[in-house]
Parts: sequence; structure tokens; C-alpha cells
Amino acid sequence: MDYIQFCEKIWRDWHAEKLSIDGDRVLKTLEKKLDYDACPEPYLSFGECDDYNKTLFFLTTNPGQVLEFQKRSNILSGKSFIEPGKGYKEISLDLGTYYETGNHVKPASNESIILRNPKDHISKMKKLANLLGFENFVEIETIPFHSHDLPKNRIPELAEKNPEEAITSIYFKSVREFLSDKNVICVQAAGSDCKLSDWLNWLMKRIIGIEEPKSHILKTLNNKTTVSLILDTADQKLIRGLTLKNGAKGLPESLEKIAYIIKNRC
Repeated sequence: MDYIQFCEKIWRDWHAEKLSIDGDRVLKTLEKKLDYDACPEPYLSFGECDDYNKTLFFLTTNPGQVLEFQKRSNILSGKSFIEPGKGYKEISLDLGTYYETGNHVKPASNESIILRNPKDHISKMKKLANLLGFENFVEIETIPFHSHDLPKNRIPELAEKNPEEAITSIYFKSVREFLSDKNVICVQAAGSDCKLSDWLNWLMKRIIGIEEPKSHILKTLNNKTTVSLILDTADQKLIRGLTLKNGAKGLPESLEKIAYIIKNRC
């Protein structure tokens, strides 16, 4: 199924309280770690992103901590800026604007404090997209449901044993197919020396489709890599990469260096 269409289905089913996780090994096993009462956010749009040649895609892990405006009760009762009558494509633009600008947020609220990290993350994505010559960018989540502490290292094994008709099986497949002909950078935290875990290898091979990886060390500390970039050299026409930062989420600070390496990749 087309990724954008499947996201619309997820949104409609969630809104109608018809979203079922029965038979889904990933969602059922991680049920206590995921909040299904919060609005799913499979992707966020920043700018009019219909022209994919002018759009850079960022793949991240999942929406994090739940805020009041994301709760079902607040959305359905009109206490959220999210309008249940809209389709998810339009909502993704509203959410992107909200996270980038902080509209609808009271300045001294706890929500404004929580949103500082997303705003910094968005600012870096925007800067890298601009450095690479793109007009817009989209952030796609590997898991579309909220979790403050998702045990992502369990996902590859669970996904491999998941029934084909399960929500996450269809979702993973649609993400992979959607990104197959687009420019994408996956943004991930890494462990010691930026070594590749099962989760990172799964993302590279099963979701992004990096076939011939080449690693670039961007920063070291005590002879260990703390920031790195992995690029696929199999297709020079498309950007297919993975940024790794030891022990921390989000893009690293060295965006100009990343852009230079991508533009001059070989």
C-alpha cells in the first residue's frame, strides 16, 4: 500500500477507535511502552512537499513524550488545534508548523520546555536541507506511535516474525517502498564508538536500503568515534545516509561538514 495512503488509514482508524493491534507482534509486545491514546504521527511536513525532487526526507525513530494536545479526548472535544475532520496530510503540516514555531503554546508552560528539543532538531534538519539545496523537508517516523522510552533494539527480531497483514509489517514495507526513490537521511543515536547495533543494521538494510555503505568519521574523543556519517555509494543520484551520534538523539552540529561530504561523495 502507498505510504501516504496508509498513513491516512492509520489516522482514520485511530480517530474512529478502530485501530487494532491484535496479531501485530511488534505493537502487542511493546504495548506497555507505546501510547495508543495519543494521536499517531507517522510523518511531519515542513513546507509544501508535493514535489519530492525538492524535498529531503529524514527518517527518525518515533514520536516521543505525549503532550496534552495529542490526547484523543482533547482532540475530539475541540481542546486541541488538531482538527479531527482533516486528513492526515493536512494535519502533518499543522504539526510541523506547531513544532517549528511553538504556535498555540503558552510561553511559561511545561509544554514550551518540552518543545525546545524538537525545535532545535527541526532547525538542524532545515539547515541541512538548505545546505543540500532542498526547498522542503519531511520527517518520517519508523514507528508512528508515541513512546518516551521505546526499546527499539527489540524491533528487528519482532518485525522479522510479524505476520504480513500486521500494521507494522505493512507500515515498514510502505516506508521502504516510499523512500526507495527519494533522498533520505536517517538520524540516530549510537552506542560506544558509533558501532552498528542490530537496530541500526536493520534500518540501513531493511528500511533505507543502503547497499554499499561507506563510513565517514566526523568527530572523535579518546580515540573513539562519537559522530559519524554512513553513505550509500551504490547510487550517486540519490542521497541515502545515516548520521550517528554517540549517546544522543538528533543531528550532530557539524552540518556543513555533512553537507560537503554528501555533495562530494564517491
